[in-house]
Amino acid sequence: MKFTQSKPPSILIILTDQLRICSTPPYERQVDLPALASLHANSVEMVNGLATCPLCTPARAMLMTGRYPQTTGMIVNFTSIRSDEIGLADAFAHAGWRTGYVGKWHLHRGAFPSESRDWIPEGRVRLGWQYWRAYNCHADYWNGHVNGYDWDTLQWKGYETEGLLDYVREFLAADDGKPWLLTVAPHQPHWNWQPKCAPEDCYAALPADLDVPANVPDHYRDEARREYRHYMAMVVAIDRMVAELLRMVGPDTIVVFTSDHGTNMGAQAFPGESGNCWGKCRPHEENIRVPTWFRWPGGLAPRTCDELFTQVDLFPTLCGLAGIDVPRSVEGLNLSAALQGSTPPRSRDAALIMNFNNYTYSPNLIRHDGKEWRGVRTKDFMYARWREGERMLYDLRRDPGQVDNLAGCSAQEEVLSRRLDELLAERADAFLPYSQYREWLDCERRVIRNGWGPLSHPDSPPDWSLLTDG
Repeated sequence: MKFTQSKPPSILIILTDQLRICSTPPYERQVDLPALASLHANSVEMVNGLATCPLCTPARAMLMTGRYPQTTGMIVNFTSIRSDEIGLADAFAHAGWRTGYVGKWHLHRGAFPSESRDWIPEGRVRLGWQYWRAYNCHADYWNGHVNGYDWDTLQWKGYETEGLLDYVREFLAADDGKPWLLTVAPHQPHWNWQPKCAPEDCYAALPADLDVPANVPDHYRDEARREYRHYMAMVVAIDRMVAELLRMVGPDTIVVFTSDHGTNMGAQAFPGESGNCWGKCRPHEENIRVPTWFRWPGGLAPRTCDELFTQVDLFPTLCGLAGIDVPRSVEGLNLSAALQGSTPPRSRDAALIMNFNNYTYSPNLIRHDGKEWRGVRTKDFMYARWREGERMLYDLRRDPGQVDNLAGCSAQEEVLSRRLDELLAERADAFLPYSQYREWLDCERRVIRNGWGPLSHPDSPPDWSLLTDG
C-alpha cells in the first residue's frame, strides 16, 4: 500500500519485556488496567501474535531486522548484532522518518560477563536509530542509566516506567516537521532480582486475593501466587506508562503494543521444578503468545484478526502501513492488508517456533546441551519436539491451557511433524545441540556464522541497495 494522505503517520512502538497475553486486558480480569483496556479496545488485535523464539535477544533481533535467528545468528542472549544487518530504523530513516529508541536494547553483549554498567557503542550496533537513550540489559529499575552520545551515560529519575518518559518528551520536543518512528522499551514486567519489583502504589492496586490460572498445578500454586503479585504490580506500572504515552502522541499516530516474549508464571510446572515462574524458552502459550495490538484512529478499524503474526512480520507490516519499501533483506511477511480487513498477498499456515538453549542453565552461555526444541504453531495446534526425544502436541481450541498432551495418540502429529521438517529446511536449521552453536560467535560474541555457513567480518557494512524492494 502506498500512503496517500497529506502527511505520513508517525509510529510509536511500545515494546515490553516478558509480558504474556493472558496477563493483559481483556484476558486478565482481576486487575484494573484502564489504559491497556482502552488501547486494546481501540486496536486491531492479532490474536495469534507469536514470539517464536521466546528469549530476549533472538526475539528483539527478529523485531528489529525482520529476519529469523537462523539468519541473523542471534540465538542467545548478550550477542552483538552484525553491522551489515538492515534495521527497522534504517528503512524508515531512508524514507524520511526521524527515529528514536528509548529503553532496553539487548542486541549487544553490553558489559557481559562483568557486573559493570553495560554500554552500547555508537555505530551500526544501534541499527541506525538516531535519537538514542537506551541500555543493553540491566535491571536497575530505580534511577537506572541509559547510553547517549559521545560516551555519555545518563541517569533517569525514579522508577523506570516513569523515568523513561522524560526521554520520550525530549524526543517529541525536537519536532522538525517530519514523521517519526519511536520505540519505547521498558524492562518491565521482567523480574529484577530484588525483593520489590515496582513502586508500592502499584502493589496496592492489586486485589488481595490475586490468583493464577487453572493450568498452574497444585504443588506450585502458592509460589506462583506470590510471584504473580510482583509480576502484576509491574504490569500496573506499564499501564500507567501507556496512559502517559498515549497522552503525548497525536490521534494520527500508529501505536503498536507488544512484548519480546511471555513467561511461565507456574503454568505446566513439573514436580520438583524450581524457578518456573520467571522462566521462558518453552513452547507453551504463556511463553510464545504476546500482545500484538495496532491502534491507528482513522486508519485501522478496531477488530480481532486471527492471521498468524510472528515477530519477523512487524518490520514489513509497518512498512506496509506507512507506504514505504520493504527492504529485500526482510524475511517476514507484510500483513498490513490483514490489519485493514483484507486478504494479504501472502500469509502462513504454520509458524516455526524454537529454542536453541538449555533453559535449565543460564541462557547467556553456550555451554550445556539439552532442552533444545523446535515446533510448529498453527491456529489450532501446537506441536514441538526435543532433541532428547520428548514431544508435545496440544489442541489449542479444545485445550487452551495445554494440559492434555496428545503426542503419540493423535493422527495430527504426523501432519505437524512433516510440516516442521519443511519449515526447518526452509530456514537451513540443522537442529544442532546447543554447544555446537559456539562456532557461530567469535571471542567478542559477534556473529560470524549462520545456518547457511560462514559470514563476512561482523563489522562489514550493509548492502544499502537492499533498502528498496527493487
